[in-house]
Amino acid sequence: MGEKGVIAKITGPLVVADKMRGCEMYEVIKVGEEGLLGETIRLDADFAYIQVYEDTTGLKPGEPVMRTKAPLSVELGPGILKNFYDGVQRPLEGIRNKVGDYIKRGVYVDALDRTKKWRFVPTMEEGKEIVGGDILGEVQETKVIKHKILVPPGISGKLLELKEGEFTVQDTIARVQTDGEDIELKLMHKWPVRKGRPYKDKLDPEVPLLTGQRINDTFFPIAKGGTGAIPGGFGTGKCVTPDTPVMLADGTVRKIKEVYEENKDNGEKFSDSYEEYTSLKNAIGVYSLNDGRLKEKDANTVYWGKTEVIYRVKTRTGRTAEVTPVHKLFTV
Repeated sequence: MGEKGVIAKITGPLVVADKMRGCEMYEVIKVGEEGLLGETIRLDADFAYIQVYEDTTGLKPGEPVMRTKAPLSVELGPGILKNFYDGVQRPLEGIRNKVGDYIKRGVYVDALDRTKKWRFVPTMEEGKEIVGGDILGEVQETKVIKHKILVPPGISGKLLELKEGEFTVQDTIARVQTDGEDIELKLMHKWPVRKGRPYKDKLDPEVPLLTGQRINDTFFPIAKGGTGAIPGGFGTGKCVTPDTPVMLADGTVRKIKEVYEENKDNGEKFSDSYEEYTSLKNAIGVYSLNDGRLKEKDANTVYWGKTEVIYRVKTRTGRTAEVTPVHKLFTV
């Protein structure tokens, strides 16, 4: 079985690697010299077809690919709440702390903080027989949410030891005696993203989740406990028109265009025919909604996406909406 192969062909995000006999479907692969994150989606003799989840610009045939012998997985445990992740559970705040404001290729940061300690309070008794899904104890993850620490699915046996105290997500909190060996349990465990989580009982989603936005509740209704997706492409509300008011941290209300014009030369500026932005040398103080409260935050980039025209639509009820054929406009 080869643990290392070479790139044979590249077509956009799809990379074909040679010398990959023994590779498994949906195995995580590190692609190229930078170790870009990819996943095997097809196998053909010695060739593996790899879907790369990062920009493949600059990759070339002959570069190495490395097997990890593990499926694409997520980390489950205390610390998920309050975190912002990309599509493969890389924490955006952690990436920024490591490489700066702009995400670079091939950067990997642990999904859960390995240094933060959590207060674990056991609710299970030592000596009992346990199975996957049983609750070992609790961690007060936020002021209002207690995180139940579960026995990972597929593990069963006699609970030999259960500790109380402050632990990181990698510290051992329990030991379980199974048929073949003693297993150590931690506050976190990993789970393959393509494998459904087992459940004891599942309630039918019947109660509607009302957002208060008529366009959502009428055309895109969703039930409590149901599943939905909110895409975030261009035009979904990230950017705003020039006269949109912004409250700065000093209490003043300014139009976002004025804020942009005053700060566009305050730092390193980038521009092309479609957009321009400035990575600010001196950040702007703004207000941000965090945990239901307004808190002062620093905005370190101003952005302008260019458009030729803004359409103004007036409804029969007297309301006005503005849209643009090129969606990206101003952001801070």
